[in-house]
Amino acid sequence: MDYLIVTKVGGRVIRAVRPKIVLEVLNRLDKYIEGRRKRQSWEERRFIVGFLFWTGLRASELLKVRRRDLDIASRLLHAPTLKQRSFVKITISLRHVPNDEIRFWERFLAGKDLDSPIVDIRTRFGVWRAVHDAFKVFGYERVYPHMLRHSIAILLATLGVPLNVLQRFLRHTDPKNTSIYYSISARDMEPYLERVKHRLLTEESLIL
Repeated sequence: MDYLIVTKVGGRVIRAVRPKIVLEVLNRLDKYIEGRRKRQSWEERRFIVGFLFWTGLRASELLKVRRRDLDIASRLLHAPTLKQRSFVKITISLRHVPNDEIRFWERFLAGKDLDSPIVDIRTRFGVWRAVHDAFKVFGYERVYPHMLRHSIAILLATLGVPLNVLQRFLRHTDPKNTSIYYSISARDMEPYLERVKHRLLTEESLIL
């Protein structure tokens, strides 16, 4: 399963889908949806995968989001976040979300009442099934909602987002919970850096 990142950090096993695979699946879903008889259900699966990935929400948090919580024009999400057994809303920026993704959200949510849930699925199992099915149709097995949260965290850490910014984005109380993604991103980069070193040693013309 080379499409997964599986690592143990401080006694905790983290499983994530490689970010490039998530992006690949989102692109393939756009094409897959065209001409489908059950287009609406597949659009919802597509929305759930993209929304969970780009926002870093947990499945339980997604189920609490109302249409009015997402301000597409300002690229802001007033995210319901579980704190001490109750949900509070924390505003997070969505400036990192690609324009094509935002346009898909706009189309999907067009006509929804501001007080209505952002998705029609109402159970965590339903969200789990939607994510699982969206990946399985392209041959990627055992992909679940929380893995997408790990995926976006690893991507942002790899791109150099500061720890305190990522901590707020993920709504972590303890920065130690956020710091694990920097360890994972560093490990994930090692094979690529080894290849760079090999090329530098064997192809002197690469050195300017």
